[in-house]
Amino acid sequence: MNSDQLEQFKTIAECGSLTKAAETLYISQPALSKTLKNLETELGCKLFYRGRQKLNITKEGKRLLEYANVIITTMNNAKQEFISYDKKKRFKIYSTGYYLPSLLNDYYEENIDQVELHVEPDDIIPGMLMNKHADAVIADDYYLRHYTTRDIDRIPLFKEQLILTVPSNHRWFFRDRIPLKEIQGEPLLYIDMQADADYWIQEILKLNKVSLNIKMKLDSILFQQMRENLHYPYLGSSTISIIEDNADYLKDRKMIRVNALYSNRYVYLWFYKNSYKQWMNVVEVIKKNAAKYASQIEMF
Repeated sequence: MNSDQLEQFKTIAECGSLTKAAETLYISQPALSKTLKNLETELGCKLFYRGRQKLNITKEGKRLLEYANVIITTMNNAKQEFISYDKKKRFKIYSTGYYLPSLLNDYYEENIDQVELHVEPDDIIPGMLMNKHADAVIADDYYLRHYTTRDIDRIPLFKEQLILTVPSNHRWFFRDRIPLKEIQGEPLLYIDMQADADYWIQEILKLNKVSLNIKMKLDSILFQQMRENLHYPYLGSSTISIIEDNADYLKDRKMIRVNALYSNRYVYLWFYKNSYKQWMNVVEVIKKNAAKYASQIEMF
């Protein structure tokens, strides 16, 4: 149990509806339902039961709400107190991808005390910006298009493409494009990258009603350690080409463009217009590095 879960639980209790609570929090309803289910599983009790027109809180839920109100109030008070001690405001930037360090190259290490970096799933990003937990976010417009306001501006950074990486001895090695549906029966490696390209790939599979034949599943750390000896094709993002230690590894492999709904997307930097002058130096670094990497990323 964590503070984010408690805040989401409190909002559900106040709204009496998952749909209204999701709209209030600027997150998707499935994500909010998952949070509630995980919380109920962890606590071993039901927090709500469904009535005719709304969710009704249980006895256990009312008790948890008492704790949640105390904890959230205490945390907010502590946050306000310590913010007042901080004379230097930190630029909080949230991203959906692992390209964030590359986009802040030549800036972050020298200004580490001025920048706060977070990587989150795609559907969490809008809430971070709209609730002003973030000063800026890097994401496409798949979720953010529903929440844009006149206070927010965006700068295009690059186009990201879903790719299939295959070894040199694979029968698809000489192909440049492949439909996603053709991959369905092929034995694949799946790299679980958590809040990176993994969420994007899952949404693509859902939209296109495609299931994969996964023969091996690894997290990103194990993949880096074992990748030289792995010969299964795997899905990933064209942004993998901006990571320097992949250059030699990719010499004996082919990256093939995958065609499907949402298999390519434009990635933007979204920020509040009134904060542009304050963080102009960071924004300009991101724009400069994005332009540098765009030709590699968009080669597909």
